[in-house]
Amino acid sequence: MAGKLKEVEAFLNTLEDKWLENYSAMVDSCCKGNFTREAYKLFSRFSKQGKLFKKNSCSKLLSGLCLEREYEKAITLLRRMLTFNVEPSQIMYVKLIDVFFRDGDMKRARWVFDLLVKRAITPDVIIYTMMINGYCRVNCLWQACGIFNDMNERRIKPDFITYTILVDGRLKENLRRARSFKHGKEREVEKTDDSPFWNILNDMGKEIEPDVYCYTVLIDGHCKTNNFQDAIDLYDEMIAKGLQPNIVTYTALLSNYWGKGDRYRGYNEGTKYLIFQPKYQRNIGYQEPP
Repeated sequence: MAGKLKEVEAFLNTLEDKWLENYSAMVDSCCKGNFTREAYKLFSRFSKQGKLFKKNSCSKLLSGLCLEREYEKAITLLRRMLTFNVEPSQIMYVKLIDVFFRDGDMKRARWVFDLLVKRAITPDVIIYTMMINGYCRVNCLWQACGIFNDMNERRIKPDFITYTILVDGRLKENLRRARSFKHGKEREVEKTDDSPFWNILNDMGKEIEPDVYCYTVLIDGHCKTNNFQDAIDLYDEMIAKGLQPNIVTYTALLSNYWGKGDRYRGYNEGTKYLIFQPKYQRNIGYQEPP
């Protein structure tokens, strides 16, 4: 491959008046053929000479670098574009945020996010939700709430996915705290103010109508933190709103006791409650035996 590239370069050097189109096309071909390393070498060499390829070619190169986990090179590409006063497209910022949050590197994801905002590009609901999800995955719930508040200040309307991720993150944190307390580590658990989270949850009720998945996340969280009655109350609210529970919802309720190894109690308390009450029988298609 290296030999062929040199031959192509030798030919392109005879066409100086069209170097931008020709070398951009060459980078595109390298990226398409999965020769990302060779494409980056071309980019690096020409950028040091004060030349930059077309923005679309830079975007393709960045995608290839992200796929190959060459994150430092991807950041270098982004920085050099800015040095040349070429504004990266929003999709380029999104790709970097996506790979960093999937890699659990929220420090870099936040750097890209802040850079995007600094460049006067308003993040959309997808970008905000990615950042919130990333912080929740690395157990940084309050940073997630901070991103959510910034989202509201910019009048970006959250959707049910955004709210569900926050709810799930909060409930998982409660579960971790409950387990730490159970194992005698309660001194290590930091006490925090829950009011910002509950303010967000209250806003959810005003902005959108929770769906089955959102209710199931809440029910599952209450079950895992031994708040079975709260889970049942949510189930009742769900039914009252005309939402049809799915198998995951029922499994979350019944596993409250089964997960503790108390299968007998799980049947008598959970199954009896859900199946043998008339208001639930119609939701699961239960019929009295002949």
